[in-house]
Amino acid sequence: MKYNINDPEAVAIREKMEQLKQFGDVEIYDTISIEEVRKFEDENNIKLPEDYVWFITNVANGCKGDGFYDYRYSCGFRPLERTYFSREYIDDDDCNGEEKFSLDISSTGCTGSYGIFLKGEHYGEISDDDEGLAYYHPKRVHGFKEWYNTLLDETLLGYDVSVFDERISGKIEDILDSYRQNHDIFYIRSVQWKTGWDCSKNVITEKCKNDIYEVFVNETIHENKEVLFFILVKVDYPDIFRVIEQIFIPENYESIAFTLDTKNGIYFNNSRHLEKGIVENTERYYPMIIKMLDYLSENENEYFRYAFRIAVMNPEFKASHIEEISNRDFVMKHISGLYNDELKKRTEPYYTQAKK
Repeated sequence: MKYNINDPEAVAIREKMEQLKQFGDVEIYDTISIEEVRKFEDENNIKLPEDYVWFITNVANGCKGDGFYDYRYSCGFRPLERTYFSREYIDDDDCNGEEKFSLDISSTGCTGSYGIFLKGEHYGEISDDDEGLAYYHPKRVHGFKEWYNTLLDETLLGYDVSVFDERISGKIEDILDSYRQNHDIFYIRSVQWKTGWDCSKNVITEKCKNDIYEVFVNETIHENKEVLFFILVKVDYPDIFRVIEQIFIPENYESIAFTLDTKNGIYFNNSRHLEKGIVENTERYYPMIIKMLDYLSENENEYFRYAFRIAVMNPEFKASHIEEISNRDFVMKHISGLYNDELKKRTEPYYTQAKK
C-alpha cells in the first residue's frame, strides 16, 4: 500500500514528504500493513509506540535522501525492517547487550543515530543513540510523529536542521518577537541554529537581518549580544563593521576574532565575500584588527591566530606591519605554524625567518 489516501492528516504529511524531492534524490517508501508491524513486535518481544505505528502504516515506512537514512539529508529515516536496537545506558555501563531499549531509526552521522525509546519512563520519546547505547536528552518535540512532522516543516522552510532538536520550532520572526518579551538566551540560540552555517537556501530576508540587528543594538546582556553578533556575521549583515564597532572592547576581542575566522574560513580569502564587495570598508576595519593583534599578543592569547589570519588576508595588510605588533617572539611562533600558502606568501620574509 502506498499510503492512506482516506486519512487527511496522512495525505497532508505525505504531500510534504513529496516536496523533499526538490532537494535531490529522495526515495519515499510505501507504508506497511498493521499485520507486518505486529509480526515485527512479536518476533522482537517489543511494543512500538502508537504514533510511530500510525505513521509507518498510513504515511510512509521510511525515507532515504541522497543515499542516506540521515535526518539531515531530506528527513531520512529507516524502514521498520532496516531498523536496529540500542541498549540502555547505565552509569557503570553494566548493560545487558541483548536488551532492546530503543529502536534506531535515523542516522545523525558517524556512529550516532536517533531512536525511539521502547521502555522506561521516556517510552515513545526520541532517543540519542551512539555505539549501541540509548541516551535521553529532553527535546521540545515529543514522539515520532511530532518530531518528524516538525522536521519536515523546518526543512521545507530552509532552516538548518543539523541541530533540529535543540531549538524552538517556528519562524525566526516569531521567535524574535518572543525574545523581545522575554530575554531568554534560548530564543537567540534557536535563531542561531535556524540560520545555519551558510544560509544557502536564502532563509534570511533583508527585513529579518534588520530585525536581528535592531535586537542586537538594544541588547544589554553581554552573552546574548555576543550570540546576536555571531548571527549577524553568519547571515552576511550588510555593514558588519558597524556591528563590530558596537562591541569593540578588549573583553570581546576573542569572540570577534573567532567568529569572523570561523564563519568564513579566512574572511578576506573567501571569494564569495570578495565578489559581494565585502572589503569596501577595509580601511575602517583594518586598524581594529591591528588593535586586537596588539592586545592578544601582549597577553599571549591563543586567539591571536584567528585575528592574525584575518589581518594577513586583508587587502590593507603589508608584511612590514608585522614589525608593528608587540611581543615579537609570540608573533613569530604563530607565523611559523602557518599552513595556508597564501598566508605564507603574504608574510614573507618573516615566515622563512620564523621557520628557521
